[in-house]
Amino acid sequence: MQRDLMVDIETMGTTPDAAVVTVGAVMFDLTAGPEQTIDKRCLVQASIASNQDFGRTISGQTLEWWFKQDPAAIRGLIEGQVTNLRNALTQFRLWADEHRPERVWANDPDFDVVILQSAFRSCNVHWSWHFAINRSMRTIGELAYPDQRERRAVIKAIREQVGTHHKADDDAEAQARFVAHAYQVLKGEA
Repeated sequence: MQRDLMVDIETMGTTPDAAVVTVGAVMFDLTAGPEQTIDKRCLVQASIASNQDFGRTISGQTLEWWFKQDPAAIRGLIEGQVTNLRNALTQFRLWADEHRPERVWANDPDFDVVILQSAFRSCNVHWSWHFAINRSMRTIGELAYPDQRERRAVIKAIREQVGTHHKADDDAEAQARFVAHAYQVLKGEA
């Protein structure tokens, strides 16, 4: 049963008030391993201008970083159904609430979840998760693979099998697959 949610965001900064331009998420089964079918995906996109309307900030350093990324990732920020930030966050929350996750994972909740919560507050959109369900991909990865080189190699191998790097929904899927894999390693099943 897919009761775990992996979320990934793409932003225009690294501070809690950073502009959030895409939110990607997938529902996955922590126990099913990295080869599981992940068919519940969400991608919402918010315009940079609407982020500024809600007081979200843009970092010059982050913009320079984006200019060095894969063109497909950059297009993923501005092509598609771009809406205003409040609508994007509401769409994401409704999608997530429909699936009622037991755990919410992020590469690092101190980044993704903190920025998302701040954006929700900026837009006066209700945040529906209790802090106790947040989980860290980095933590489970380090437990499964204490050797950093080995951990990075496994992450890279999984990452190369899934879509475009720095496209939020593709990153969420790759991260979910890694978490499910790390869980199997910790249980002695991989």
